[in-house]
Amino acid sequence: PNFDSFYTVGGTLHGGPGDITQGRYHRARLSPSARTLRSEPLSDRACEFPTIVRGSEGREHGATYLALGDLGAVGKLDPRTGALVAHELPASQRTTEPLFVQRPGATAPDDGHVLALQHDEPTGRAVRAIYDAARLPDGPVARAWFDHFVPITFHGTWRDGR
Repeated sequence: PNFDSFYTVGGTLHGGPGDITQGRYHRARLSPSARTLRSEPLSDRACEFPTIVRGSEGREHGATYLALGDLGAVGKLDPRTGALVAHELPASQRTTEPLFVQRPGATAPDDGHVLALQHDEPTGRAVRAIYDAARLPDGPVARAWFDHFVPITFHGTWRDGR
């Protein structure tokens, strides 16, 4: 309902106070000619940091990738149907913003990988989890562990180097 949770994200990831479970995924429709904004919730599950296929901003798209709940899951939402699938992390782990990387020549909205930086509280380490976007609930297909904590990231993007 407001931006208060923005100031508590860091505290929540480090075991401090904070509630980031108020955010819900909404579709906003703007009509410049009518000077209106209409917002409709597409999911009743708490979420943060949604990302979509690069280049689809402002247009209808087939998949949204997001951190769910108290950052304890990585999810994929179909904004057309409201269907939501997720990979739930162990209770001792939290995730940051999932980033979708589309395969070259892809035609499906989930033809690619989802990258998420995740933190493991007991070890104080971070891991880059790599998911097959079409099979997100199956969990990561690969993990790259760091030997230390990596600070939370916001609003990354993928550049394919071309």
